[in-house]
Amino acid sequence: MLDAVGSATNDRGMQRAGDVAIAVGLAGAAAAAVTGLTDWSETSGRSRRTGLVHGLLNIAATSLYATAFVLRKRGQRSSGQTCAVAGYGIAVGAAWFGGELVYDQRVGVTHAVVEQPEAFVAVAKSADVREGSMRRGHKGDIDVVIARQHRRLCALAHSCSHQGGPLSEGTLKNGSVVCPWHGSDFARDDGHVINGPATEPQPVFDVRSRAGRIEVKGRE
Repeated sequence: MLDAVGSATNDRGMQRAGDVAIAVGLAGAAAAAVTGLTDWSETSGRSRRTGLVHGLLNIAATSLYATAFVLRKRGQRSSGQTCAVAGYGIAVGAAWFGGELVYDQRVGVTHAVVEQPEAFVAVAKSADVREGSMRRGHKGDIDVVIARQHRRLCALAHSCSHQGGPLSEGTLKNGSVVCPWHGSDFARDDGHVINGPATEPQPVFDVRSRAGRIEVKGRE
């Protein structure tokens, strides 16, 4: 838009503003590449392939924008604008794949989305969760991992916030639960991340044992 206005009015201020916008975008692209590569390194299968296409398209778009910036500085504004338009078109395609990764495949966002009931709901038999062990409990859309340690019960969302790994198949440590897929370690009592690669805490539930059943409800 700055280029269009600058060309139509021959306003050098608008042209310089366009150059600054590209420079800021290039700096942002470098930072985004670091975080994107970190997320991509933890993917596999379809997500890994989609992420590779997304990354390659972003590299192509960034290269075109960098070329556009150099051409502008050399006074070849028309060629620079052409490169920028081409880079924008490729960036739109890359953004589509990025949306696919985030909204469909949930890469880089929490996977621990679970219903948290307002009242206690029975999800398992108390006898099934022995001291020093953990077990999956679920009813309807409520899906939790229940652990009993030091004679205390705790309950966390069953799907790991990192990539959705089944916490009930992981390891119960002294005060924490470790995901079996990538080793994310969550505090048993409040779900905070002790060790990554997870960055989002694990949702926790209030839990009690009553009449031979283990009941959970959402924590306020």
